[in-house]
Amino acid sequence: MNERILFWGRNKNYRITHLCFNELIKFVKNTQHKIVLTVVSDDHHGDPDSLEALADKNDIPWTSVSSNEVNDSVFISRIAGLHPTMCITVQFPKIFSEELINIPSRANLNMHRGWPLRGAAIDERAIINKLDTYNIILHHISTGIDTGNIIGKAGFQLKDDEDGYSLVKKADSTGLKLFANNLLQLIGKKIPEGEKQVIENTIYGSKVSISNKIDFADSSWKIERLCRAFNHPRKLGAQKEINNQKIFIMPPVKIIPESHKENPGTILFLENSSAIITTGDYKISFSKCHLEDKKTILFGQFLIENGFTTGDNLR
Repeated sequence: MNERILFWGRNKNYRITHLCFNELIKFVKNTQHKIVLTVVSDDHHGDPDSLEALADKNDIPWTSVSSNEVNDSVFISRIAGLHPTMCITVQFPKIFSEELINIPSRANLNMHRGWPLRGAAIDERAIINKLDTYNIILHHISTGIDTGNIIGKAGFQLKDDEDGYSLVKKADSTGLKLFANNLLQLIGKKIPEGEKQVIENTIYGSKVSISNKIDFADSSWKIERLCRAFNHPRKLGAQKEINNQKIFIMPPVKIIPESHKENPGTILFLENSSAIITTGDYKISFSKCHLEDKKTILFGQFLIENGFTTGDNLR
């Protein structure tokens, strides 16, 4: 059968959305299938290299929608009027109502990154909680949060030194393979019912994102993992305010497993290229950071230029 496809996505460096949308465009080209609309989450609307630009380039209509409008009766009527047979969602951050879910005549499908994690800050939580495996699932959309039946899954092992940047690159490539090898192959064909999820096995996060603020009273491993987790294309980094300036510390961050008597946050060693600071348990060495304007600077150089010396406390 010929599909009428509605694609839902998001910008703001969510490269997986753009990769999948581009594959979908190539797949339906020179077929009788049609992408009738692309819906872009308006909280990330208008970014450079955007979904809108890709849609315009390929003469595909698009619109943006807010969280307040996505389940509005006027918007739902507009979507229903397009008579989609299939809806495909990749990183769209809104929860659909049952009425919206039931509009496509064949299927409403979503790709979810980080399963069995759900909720906010999935990549960061995967690193901070030291998960062994990171999965991406293709599933039917239900009224729960990514709880519909699974019809495809792909994953990879997390390395001990994984950071947010390396993880998202692996997630992008793995997700694209799942999209191309599983989801695209369902277009115009029978769509399986899928495997029911055991919801008790999933791991929910809080409704708010993990704080990226560094507290030197925390353990060294927590600070080190926080810096790795927030080394991420969509994040500025792990934050510390020093002299009323927000700085964002970047990996590599090295734990020095030696006890000390100084208060947490004490500078034990300082030179341009690095600084050794005490934490709640051991010592930790930092080398690079960047400022709010994303300018990269050596951490020790930043401290020296702001008048700090050995023995000062950064708390």
